[in-house]
Amino acid sequence: MNQTSLIYDAVSRFWNNQTAEYFPAESFHYFEETESTNSFLLNQGLPNHCAVAEFQTAGRGRRGDRWEAPPKKNLLFSFSIRLPDDKTQWTRLPQITGWQMALTIQRCVDPSLPIKLKWPNDIYLDGKKLGGILVETIPAPEPIAVVGIGINVNIQNSQFPDELQAIATTIYSHAGCETNRWFLLGDFLNGMVNEGQPSFANFTPCLDWARSHDFLHGKKVKLKKHADSESLTEVICSGLGENGELLVSADEDSPTQSISSVEQLLFC
Repeated sequence: MNQTSLIYDAVSRFWNNQTAEYFPAESFHYFEETESTNSFLLNQGLPNHCAVAEFQTAGRGRRGDRWEAPPKKNLLFSFSIRLPDDKTQWTRLPQITGWQMALTIQRCVDPSLPIKLKWPNDIYLDGKKLGGILVETIPAPEPIAVVGIGINVNIQNSQFPDELQAIATTIYSHAGCETNRWFLLGDFLNGMVNEGQPSFANFTPCLDWARSHDFLHGKKVKLKKHADSESLTEVICSGLGENGELLVSADEDSPTQSISSVEQLLFC
């Protein structure tokens, strides 16, 4: 049995039939090293695939930022799914993904872990960044999303560069021991198929959770709305809208605005 088959067996060990049919063995890809699991699945252009890597040489964040981690310590993977016909539901995917990853970590590690989501694509644990989500779409011939996730699992805080030690965290730092990355991945994919995918249409359970675990709620931030804009707009975050968009206002007495995407978000 080759390494990919061994990893797939470990990941799929506790799946139900629905998840096993959604992500069959032939659609699972394992790399010791690759440029980017997102790029790999985007090039394939097929739904219901998963790619996991021990190390990414060109991993990236939402704005093209580099995402790099030491080999065989963290969980670095991407998966592809069909998007619903209703395009207004597409903005729900980052929240659905973050919700399911948070539930996975709490189920597998500790249900009391204080996990929150920072709109639009970050997962925070005890006030520090634990991981990130990158969603990229292929609109034709059928709409597909490729979702990349990086979670700091078994790296220790002392292994971060000095500039990250105060703002990033890991599961290891809270659990006090290493966590089985393949068990985490298997539980997450099982949750995405059975709870996440139906939440495009029935978004209420996810939205209720996301609103109660909203890292930005009440915080002042600066937004750069467009790549070609030089200005930053200071706003107060006031929650999440019906499709997972960010709600902001200029001050407490100003009307609320809905924002679906931004080029940059900075804390004041």
